[in-house]
Amino acid sequence: MQVFPPMKTVTTVLVLMIMAFVSLATAPAGAETINEDIKIIPDDGLLNELFGSSTAVGSGVVAVAASFGGDNGYASGSVYLFNSTTGAPITKVLPSDGQELDQFGYDLAIGDGILVVGSVFDDDFGTDSGSVYLFQAATGQYLSKLNGNDIDDNDRFGVSVAIDNGIIAVGALMNEGANDSWSGAAYLFNAVSGAQIAKLLPADGAMEDFFGTSVGISNNIVVVGSPWDDDNGSKSGSAYLFNATTGAQITKILPDDGHTGDNFGHSVAIDGGVIVVGAYHDDDQGSNCGSAYLFDATTGAQIAKILPGDVYSNEEFGHAVDIDGGVIIVGAKFNDGNGSDSGSAYLFDATTAGQLDMLAPSDGALSDLFGTSVAINNGVIAVGAVGDDDNGSSSGSAYIFDIGGATTPAMPVVGAGLTLMPNHPNPFNPSTTISYSVENDGYVELTVFSARGTKVRTLVSGWQASGENHAVVWDGRNDQGQVQSSGVYFARLSSQENWRLQKMVLLK
Repeated sequence: MQVFPPMKTVTTVLVLMIMAFVSLATAPAGAETINEDIKIIPDDGLLNELFGSSTAVGSGVVAVAASFGGDNGYASGSVYLFNSTTGAPITKVLPSDGQELDQFGYDLAIGDGILVVGSVFDDDFGTDSGSVYLFQAATGQYLSKLNGNDIDDNDRFGVSVAIDNGIIAVGALMNEGANDSWSGAAYLFNAVSGAQIAKLLPADGAMEDFFGTSVGISNNIVVVGSPWDDDNGSKSGSAYLFNATTGAQITKILPDDGHTGDNFGHSVAIDGGVIVVGAYHDDDQGSNCGSAYLFDATTGAQIAKILPGDVYSNEEFGHAVDIDGGVIIVGAKFNDGNGSDSGSAYLFDATTAGQLDMLAPSDGALSDLFGTSVAINNGVIAVGAVGDDDNGSSSGSAYIFDIGGATTPAMPVVGAGLTLMPNHPNPFNPSTTISYSVENDGYVELTVFSARGTKVRTLVSGWQASGENHAVVWDGRNDQGQVQSSGVYFARLSSQENWRLQKMVLLK
């Protein structure tokens, strides 16, 4: 997805203290920089087409958009399909009714064998009303075109898209909904019939919230970002959870440390019971350095805040996020690792919130904007770099990384069969009691991790009987008996199938 708000011309987008109760994950000492397996560029790419503006992975295919491609006129947009294993081109996807400035490919999603393509400035129901197209992911064959029942001028329907289990979610960030000008809306559709299932509106939506800027869907839960919501100050942002079957709002989620201008909700993703929300203008390590947050999809509770230690002012970490199979990927397109605004992306473990690795292109260069878009599925990652110049200035490129099973941990159902109570006292010094219970007999581990994702102490490791309440005291020391410094720690209770995470603060 491109920089919010969507525009019809290419625009160059140009330390708060960490609060004690915010979980902040930074790079562990063992984190490595991984280069790509394959670099992909279109055979017919041209300057200023922004290939890599959006990416999606699934069904053995990597889809890459060139939202300013010119096949149907200036910035009409196009999408390319590649084999996710070999990088070989499959086909180029274009709409039969594409026109200039449509930006076909503004956002992409793949699921259930279907490629979903947003065309945010399509004019079917008025200027910039927007639309969404469906294609077979494997072949690029056209299936159908979607529009909301009440789409009108400037709604920007298709600014965000997602698909899971036969349901398609679409954002329309400037729809008036029932809540005033540009409050925004999201829509749900049956992926087979194309029938509209529901229109999603926040219970407390307001003017210029831009609800629908981002959408995600998994396991019958829809998450919708509203990055200009004002609960924590002007444009601080929020996100909402909905039931995908009924369209009913489940809850609203906010970060523990939200602040004016954070734009929390600019990007969202959901998988395996974990929600990732990007706040790309958060200021923890400098103005607009960005951050991302993890939430429990069942309860809406915040699990952790993630931010690598090498992200600084104006790098916009969290501009793009995705999650699959227990691995989170976050783009920081203005990171300076390979030169000013060359860009980077980071991998995190969704279980511990610890950083796994950093992704960077082997040929990264000044102003490549690597990390503009990110996508992950079954260990295959695609990252867009719209500023790459291989086919001319800002022609763009994309990179495929195959992290396979070596990096990808199993993603359990969060909390099923396990109960981990809040530790007490919390904050604590020097010790705290951690209480828990298990529903079934079996092997259980209770482990303490630092906010960097490093294991500090194993408190329990062995067979536990069901139906009993357990209490363990952690004395603030590691496995070697060394006293730990003040900071945020996690207690992780895990069985062979599931896990539960609790945040703790050692405050001296």
